[in-house]
Amino acid sequence: MSAESSILEILKKSGRPLSAKEVQQILKRTGQEFTYYWVKLNLDKLASQGLIVKFRKGRTTRYAVLKSDSAPRFVTLDEFIKYTTSDLVEREALGKELSEAEQKIFERTVSEWLELDLIKIWNDVLKPRLTDNDNILKFASQDPMSLIFQTLKELINLYNNLILRFRNTYDLRARTEIWKRLEDLERIIREFASYVGIPTVPSDITISIKKDKAQIVDEALVRALLKENISGNQIIEPLIPKELRINPLISVGIDGTRFEVHAGRVLGRAAWLLHPTMATAPVIINAAVASWLEVGEEEPLCHDPRPTPEDWADYTHYKAISDGLILTPRELSKYPESIWKRAAEAAMNAVEYRKARETIKPPPGVLGRLSSARLPSFVILDGRLFPYEHYVDDYLHYHHEQVKIAIQEFNELLAVNDAYNSPYNPTILFCGLVKRSHYEFFKVLLVFWMQKEGLLNDEEFWKVLSCRIPDGWLLWKIFSLISEIRPGVQMLVTFRVRKPFASMVQGDPLKDLLDSVEGGTEEKIMALKDQERWKEQLEKYAQKNNRPMIDMTPYSVICAKGRVAYFFCDVPHLRGYENILLPRFEVLLPYSAQSQTADAFDKIAAEKIAALIYFHKNWAVFHKLYLQREIHETAMVVTREVNSSHEYANKLGRVYQMAVIGLLEKALINLLSRRP
Repeated sequence: MSAESSILEILKKSGRPLSAKEVQQILKRTGQEFTYYWVKLNLDKLASQGLIVKFRKGRTTRYAVLKSDSAPRFVTLDEFIKYTTSDLVEREALGKELSEAEQKIFERTVSEWLELDLIKIWNDVLKPRLTDNDNILKFASQDPMSLIFQTLKELINLYNNLILRFRNTYDLRARTEIWKRLEDLERIIREFASYVGIPTVPSDITISIKKDKAQIVDEALVRALLKENISGNQIIEPLIPKELRINPLISVGIDGTRFEVHAGRVLGRAAWLLHPTMATAPVIINAAVASWLEVGEEEPLCHDPRPTPEDWADYTHYKAISDGLILTPRELSKYPESIWKRAAEAAMNAVEYRKARETIKPPPGVLGRLSSARLPSFVILDGRLFPYEHYVDDYLHYHHEQVKIAIQEFNELLAVNDAYNSPYNPTILFCGLVKRSHYEFFKVLLVFWMQKEGLLNDEEFWKVLSCRIPDGWLLWKIFSLISEIRPGVQMLVTFRVRKPFASMVQGDPLKDLLDSVEGGTEEKIMALKDQERWKEQLEKYAQKNNRPMIDMTPYSVICAKGRVAYFFCDVPHLRGYENILLPRFEVLLPYSAQSQTADAFDKIAAEKIAALIYFHKNWAVFHKLYLQREIHETAMVVTREVNSSHEYANKLGRVYQMAVIGLLEKALINLLSRRP
């Protein structure tokens, strides 16, 4: 019996979920000696193949075998229609089958990063209280700015009360529990403030969180930032979508792919060695694909994978590096190994931003003779819009060149966005689609409102607050509940957050900039949009960190002008599903759309995206994940062109990988075959 078969047999016989350590011990008792890491690797492999389910229970990852021999899947719309129209007996049988399949898919989607108690908490605690007296409608109608500020104050009061309890408690077990809650609460406060664009690092700017006390340092500034960053009159607003009168209605999805080629592996293959060395840095190849879709049509118009391996001859080494397309061992050897992945991530951002910018003027080979006549109305990147390597210390770090390239490309996209989008008449929306947002902002907002309304006791409050409940899942449950109570509602959207890049800077430059302002709150808000002020403070910071030669201009531009609006949107045609993850939609704001005019821009953007979802039911679909060259459907909702670009990017990445391996092998074999 193979090791994998032994593991499956152990899980089947156990009758309960097992940890990797428990599986290792059972294997050992049967005379099969394997390391813990080998067992865990094989368990994760079986989970990725859909043969077992992986989930967390407390702090331990556990594994359980599926009851069905077939891999779990999501039901199709046809199956759901059959379910809603079948007679009672058929419906009960089919409903059980659908819910089990859906539950397995959902667990597999979220198990790597969430506790799975959230479904029980929703069914036993949240849903009954929110259904009573239409409480969910009362929550949805709250003014977001007021409720957010109240919640922030309550979070800080709770933190300070826990500190007092910790000081006055001498029981070791109780002190440990309080300390754990304090650590969780510190994380929650920082993430809650971050969601609405309020910086918490460094301290003494807006909110200070220390081991002995938390406080709002500058209440006037916090209120002013909320006024700048929050758009909308309700937490959740009903929307009557209007069909878009655009012909043709083009949407472009963009996704990147990254592959590593280790020279040691190539050496091993070319020289017929059994054990290739892995000592050298890899070659990292970045690629991005734009998938063009005419909304309403079944198949994409085309894919734009440029540059392909055939185009490599046109690139110099410098251009390939500066475009973010490749990182060679020569570049990577300059950095500690811990930086390699971060440098590659920054370079990938640059490739994706450039691909997004190229959609406004695609070469004739992309869309044929209609290229000039077909501007997209939506350009959607898979993932968030802001660069992943975004801290000022990232910009000054070992991988400065890659971070700088990414930020320069983002700034170029900002310029294009300004050129094509006036505040009241956006032409091309540059969007991001975040499939699995780690924020739990709406859970925090909801649980504090429920406690204030007397809907939760203290035990229930902490039970909900300590459970990981992602925004995408919770909002799906809330949208579904509202639609049950008010069946006439066509679409639901959350309020919009207009998050400035400046709120993510952290470090001394942000504090020094605000401290340099002579004036009050209004002057501080204006200073945050002043590029010259940013450049001055950033150059001082670079000088202080012995990096005076680095050009801080690109970073000062993104600090002053970078801003995205984001929100969640209902998907009415999927309401038959119990457990799915809604994406967070992001929209790049033009610099010309500031303050009051931004309200108009992001509202129009939300209405356009809502209209696409409502009138084109095949536009919002379940995300397909490609694992070990197999397709797995997930519980995450994405758009069709993002799915398409993801699929094509995976294929392109393998083409790139094989092309590089082929080139290296050919060069190496020629070298080995030369006669002295």
